[in-house]
Amino acid sequence: ECISTNSRALKLYESLGFKRKRHFVCFKLSNGGQLSKEVSLGSRSDITKSYNPSWQNEKVEANAIIFKHGDNILCVRPEGSVYFSDPDLVLINHALKQIGKLSFTNIVSNSELAGLLYKIDAAVLAEQEEMSYENNNEKNNALQNRR
Repeated sequence: ECISTNSRALKLYESLGFKRKRHFVCFKLSNGGQLSKEVSLGSRSDITKSYNPSWQNEKVEANAIIFKHGDNILCVRPEGSVYFSDPDLVLINHALKQIGKLSFTNIVSNSELAGLLYKIDAAVLAEQEEMSYENNNEKNNALQNRR
């Protein structure tokens, strides 16, 4: 990943054959929330929805707090970092009230979750580009011949 505003680093990565794959946003919520009786504690077996998370958000850890509301899931580490989630506003508010702060790392910018977080005015901490290497032998040979 590369910070979106770091144009020098982005140009360097692109000159080495990397391509921008996805745009991520990191959010933080630190105030508010309200508990809901509709939210229950879930388990790993409740996690059935498939989506394409960043690598930081794909594995459910043993110490996860899993909140469930209908078919929606919110997995939170004890310190408040959210991962492997498909939450709705009820879940976010419930977890925020119970834990006190929530952080969302590398959420795909055009996802429903990002839209929801923008809508409730979550603070944007950073924006990043996911970069993937595309093997381009001509470009690699040209770079090696410069040396």
